[in-house]
Amino acid sequence: MLKTERKNIVVTSIKRKLCFDKYYNSIPSSVYNEAIQNMKFKKDKPYAMKQSTFLKLRRNKQIDYLLGNYSIESAFLKQLMIIYEPDYNSLLELNKLKFETINDYIAFLTNNADSFHIVMPFFISNHSNEKEFEDFLQSDAFNNAVTKANDNSADIAPEKELALQSDVNENNSEKDEKTMTTNQNENNMNMLFYLGSIDNDYATLIINPMAKLENDKLIEVDLPTIKIASNFENRFTTSDAQKCYICYIDTENDIYSVEKNGKNQAQINAKKITPKDPSLEKIYEVIDISLTNTNMDQFRRKKPYYLSSYDTPVTDRIFIENGEYLYGPFIWNDLNRSSDKIEIIPEVKDINNQYSIYRLKKSKVNNYVSEFQLTHSFTDSRSSKFICFDIESMTTIIESYDFIDDESLKSIFAQKMSSEQIEKSMRQSIQSKIKNMDTSLFTDERKNRMLQMSIDTFNNDDFISDFVKKALSNEDFWSEETDGVTKKIRTNLLGYINNNAEEKERFLKIEETKEQKEEELRAQNEQLEQLKNDKNVLLKEIEELKKNKENIEQKKVTTEMVQEKEKLISEIHELEEKLNLGNEIKDWEERRRNAEVDFLADEKSNNKTIANLTNKINDLNKQKEDINGTIDELTKNGQKAIIEAYNNVAFNDIFSDMIVNCANNYAKSTTHGNSLKSPGTDIAREFSSAEECIKSIQEELKRYDHNEIANILICLSQGFLTVFAGKPGTGKTSFCERFAKVCGLDTSADNSEHTRFIELSVEKGWASKRDFIGYYNPINKSFDQTNGLVYPALKLLSQEQQNGISDYPFFIMLDEANLSPMEYYWSEFINVCDFDNNRAIDLGDSESCCIPNTLRFMATINYDSTTENLSPRLLDRAWVIDLDNEIDYNELYDDNIENASKMLSFAVMNEYFGANLSFDKQMDSQISKVVTSETMAKLDKIYDICKPYLSISPRVRKSILKYCYIANEKKLFDSNNINIALDYAISQRVLPLINGYGTGDNRYKTEFLDKLMETCNSYSLDKCCKILRQIISSGNNNMNYYNYFNR
Repeated sequence: MLKTERKNIVVTSIKRKLCFDKYYNSIPSSVYNEAIQNMKFKKDKPYAMKQSTFLKLRRNKQIDYLLGNYSIESAFLKQLMIIYEPDYNSLLELNKLKFETINDYIAFLTNNADSFHIVMPFFISNHSNEKEFEDFLQSDAFNNAVTKANDNSADIAPEKELALQSDVNENNSEKDEKTMTTNQNENNMNMLFYLGSIDNDYATLIINPMAKLENDKLIEVDLPTIKIASNFENRFTTSDAQKCYICYIDTENDIYSVEKNGKNQAQINAKKITPKDPSLEKIYEVIDISLTNTNMDQFRRKKPYYLSSYDTPVTDRIFIENGEYLYGPFIWNDLNRSSDKIEIIPEVKDINNQYSIYRLKKSKVNNYVSEFQLTHSFTDSRSSKFICFDIESMTTIIESYDFIDDESLKSIFAQKMSSEQIEKSMRQSIQSKIKNMDTSLFTDERKNRMLQMSIDTFNNDDFISDFVKKALSNEDFWSEETDGVTKKIRTNLLGYINNNAEEKERFLKIEETKEQKEEELRAQNEQLEQLKNDKNVLLKEIEELKKNKENIEQKKVTTEMVQEKEKLISEIHELEEKLNLGNEIKDWEERRRNAEVDFLADEKSNNKTIANLTNKINDLNKQKEDINGTIDELTKNGQKAIIEAYNNVAFNDIFSDMIVNCANNYAKSTTHGNSLKSPGTDIAREFSSAEECIKSIQEELKRYDHNEIANILICLSQGFLTVFAGKPGTGKTSFCERFAKVCGLDTSADNSEHTRFIELSVEKGWASKRDFIGYYNPINKSFDQTNGLVYPALKLLSQEQQNGISDYPFFIMLDEANLSPMEYYWSEFINVCDFDNNRAIDLGDSESCCIPNTLRFMATINYDSTTENLSPRLLDRAWVIDLDNEIDYNELYDDNIENASKMLSFAVMNEYFGANLSFDKQMDSQISKVVTSETMAKLDKIYDICKPYLSISPRVRKSILKYCYIANEKKLFDSNNINIALDYAISQRVLPLINGYGTGDNRYKTEFLDKLMETCNSYSLDKCCKILRQIISSGNNNMNYYNYFNR
């Protein structure tokens, strides 16, 4: 069985390489160390690594080297097979295994973690070229198998493993110390290679070995160049020249020699190398800017950062040499080579400070810096420095350097000050705030820089007040291109103008005064009009009196005339008085005119004031609109920034893990299990006896007699898995459905959340529990359930187990269960078939489900060629009930049985049918009292006949005894045949194991089946005799192949 050669072992895909890497890392340390020490290394090429050097590498580096070297990996696998060969042969012999196909290997490796490492090397040797092998490597089955094997193989504590590795390295070091000293420079595995152009006519690329890494320092080497042969266009271009790379090359197998012009040229196929940027291996080029008279403290103040560089850097990330220090790392961009400038961007390592880089004192890192002469071509070369920068080994000499520009510093300062109220004494306030800011954001250096800028800005104490006074009249004050302080002042002034109560009160007083004066003016105008009317009337009367006076004077003077004269004189006096009143009216008119003039003047002044205020309000409204527009624009920009920030966070490994973990925790808090609930104890159906329980079910399922219902109840109660077998059309599925309804378990029609029965149709091609239950999704870190209520049901049952709830049984029916191998998709449950403590299955991501004693599985299978055989391992744990009675369509069979209002309780199954019946010394004593010695003798006789041909395990024997005990103790069967319980038990636990060929003289039939039927017939085991006759008849017609399920 041992094959010493493994073909095509070179890993051609990343996924395959990762799978092998995971497998090699899982191998027990003792086996791994023995294998690598017994390997043979070839030494016929100048680039070959010595075995002593290989053994000094860490295990992960050794495995990387194995995966890239065909001959070394083949030697390693050969040693693994040599180590495991005795165990492998013993495994085959003890378990009667035959690995005839690749599926045999896959099935065994999937379900036998304890023997995974023993079988895996032989599996690789025999089938690594087949497609099914690739599929298995990338399947969950392989990942689970490696994980379990890794857990089981933790036979060495970490401390012991380190000590063992240390001993191995020390022994090899002593053994080869002299050889290593002599040939130390021959180890070129960790090399800095230079990729350059050497032939302009043919654009040939070469690898120029330049240095190797020893003790965190690059050591120059002198080795011949290697030509990159074949078609390299898809992997390299001539633009890749003039840069440095780290190359890992299988110098033993991949480098070959070609004679050209009488000289040998080392060549390598382009597909055989994978160059990496040196900075990925912590090697950086050092760019010296000291000659440019640039001071780093001044250089950092203004972005963008440009450096004069006459030569393009040869690593993607660089350090900068300035004065006594090295600064970095930086990422560089080639702007335009005609300008001899590059732009540099600090590569920040501290997530809490996005401007922090490293600063190294040159005097302390001399041992880590190397200088080489780089050769671009035959005529182009330059000198370049490199530093091997490993933060873990340089912790004591690394300094943090704040590489923040002035604008960014101001921006951070403005953001910090944006929530502070601006006071008149701004300069003192700001400087005080700067000094007292938290040190996590503002280091002492940043505070000093900001204080200096504040001193330059605020030259006198009147700065703020003058600024405020000029703000409203200064157009630049309203410009968006202002600093943070001006924007803050502007915002506060606008708030003051819009919200100042004094300004509003003053405006209202002006309005009130205007209304009062207008009311007074209207009253004066009305009085003036009345006086004008009175004046006109008086003037007319005076004119008439004058005429009358002249007439009277011309008459005779008589007493009457004298009297009239006196009267007239009296009237004249009165009129004069009224005339005086007219003069007063004139005065009033003058006063009115003066009042009008004064009012017009005041009105003009008020109108001017109102106009000014109106203009100011209009200006403020316009400014408000501009500010609203600015806010809208800032909102859009803010949303864009938020989206960009979200994208940055979403694709950051750390934050994306945190986000996904939070989403997963929320999903778990709203778990799928809430879709099912435990029913209350008030719907439990009580029975006074087992007879009453059986009769109530048999009345609804009239096709089946009393004994058949009793047998089914015992099997479902005592067995974790009960298989209903028969030809198509015998009513297996319909029986399970109707049985669940009669027992009140299928509440899906009325109250689905309390159902205790799930029906599941098995599909062709199910290969693992992910097809049956679901799987843990590592991307969104949640459980993706596959089939309806299976996952919620398991979660509910797990909660009931943890809370001590066992009120009702729960049945899961697998319809057409053998359309796919049950051994595959039901494998997790095979291990928990026995009713003991701590039964649980693994769902992934450290999530498991406890399996309570209340869970039962019902499975229906057909006797035909389209289905899979049940494995001996599965049959060892299952009751197989043969449903061979065909449906009589003339019977009144109700296809619409309603679910019973009361539910069969688990207590009934336990009390009357032995659901929780354990097998201990006390039970063994009780069984011996109920199961007679005669029955035990019959069982022993049957076992003796079966022993050469069937493997009847202790589990099967115990289950038969428990069956017979409960059947006889509770008097469950209605029959005069005292062996009825034994008949059912043997037919359902022993006969399903029959599977064999009658070759040659057909001893399988004559010595086994015939004798067994004869014995069963003598014991009146009618059901067993019927099944055996069918098996023998079918086998005689099928080339002497006798099988329980092929009849």
